[in-house]
Amino acid sequence: MKEQPIIILVDEKTYETLNGERAEIYDYAEVVKVDTPNQYSNIEKSRFIKTSARKFIEGDYLFVDTDTLFCQDISIYIDFSAEFAFVEDTHLSLIKKETMDLKKLKKTFSTLGYNFYLEKKYYNSGVYWAKDTIGTRNFFEKWHNEWKRCQKKGVLVDQPSLNYVNREIGGFISELNPCLNTQISGVTGGFKYLFNVGILHYFNGEGIVSLSNKEMINKIQRDREQILDIIANPSLCIKDGIFISRGSVKFEFMSSETFRLVLGLFCKSKSLFSLINFFSKFIMAILRKANNREMVYTRNIFGED
Repeated sequence: MKEQPIIILVDEKTYETLNGERAEIYDYAEVVKVDTPNQYSNIEKSRFIKTSARKFIEGDYLFVDTDTLFCQDISIYIDFSAEFAFVEDTHLSLIKKETMDLKKLKKTFSTLGYNFYLEKKYYNSGVYWAKDTIGTRNFFEKWHNEWKRCQKKGVLVDQPSLNYVNREIGGFISELNPCLNTQISGVTGGFKYLFNVGILHYFNGEGIVSLSNKEMINKIQRDREQILDIIANPSLCIKDGIFISRGSVKFEFMSSETFRLVLGLFCKSKSLFSLINFFSKFIMAILRKANNREMVYTRNIFGED
C-alpha cells in the first residue's frame, strides 16, 4: 500500500535520534514530535502518545502498533463508515480467557476500582480505525484522562482505561475486521484468521514470530535485506514450533499455578529447577517401569511419542 501516507508519532528523545542512517525514515513517513513529560519512562511516553493520538492527526486514520506486520493490501477489510473500531483482545471474550490472563486482569481491575463483567467485550488497542469526528475526539479526551488516573495507581498499560471509558459511555466502540489485527500470542483465538490475515500483530517478547525476539530485531538492524525479505514474504518470520490447542490436557496444565511455579524456577533459579528436574526424571523412570505393560496409558498421561 505504497500510495498511503504514513504518520509516525514519537517523543522528543526518539525524534532527536532520527539522524544518520535512521533519517531514512523520512523517505517513507511524516514524523510528528509529541511533547511528553520528561520524568516519564519509555512505556509511559508511549501510552501518553497513544491515548492522545487523535489530537496530533487530522482526518481519518488507521492506527497500528510497531509490533505488527502488513501481510497484504488491507483496504478490502476496512469499513470506512465505522467511527471508532477495534478487535477483541486475543480474539477471546474475557470469560474465555485462561486462568493466568484472567487472574492478572482481575487484579488490575481491582487496583483501578473497576467492576468489569466477564461477558462484556474487551478490546485490543494495537490496531484501530478512527474517523475524525467530535465523538472520537471526546472519547480520546476521556481515555487520556482515565489513563493518567490509572498511571497514578501504577497501571501503565492503556487497554484497561480504553475499555473502561467505552463501557462508561455506553459502548461507543464498534467491531473491526479481525483480519486487521490478527493477534498471535500464547493465549489467542487468532490462528483461525491466519488464512486471510491483513495485519499480523505478533506482540514484542517470545512468540512464534521471529520478529518478536529482541535478538532478531538487533540482527535486522545490521542486515536490512532480511527485513525487506520478510516484508515481501511475511511467512518467512513464522518460526518452527509446537501448537497446543485450548482445552487440551497440556494447555490445562500450562494454565495451572504449578506450571507458573516451575516456569518461575526455570527462569530465576536454574539450580533449584535442576534439582527438581533430577527427581522428576527419577520418578518418571519408576513410573515407566511400573507401567511397562500399560505403555499406551503412560503415553497418554505424559505425552510421550
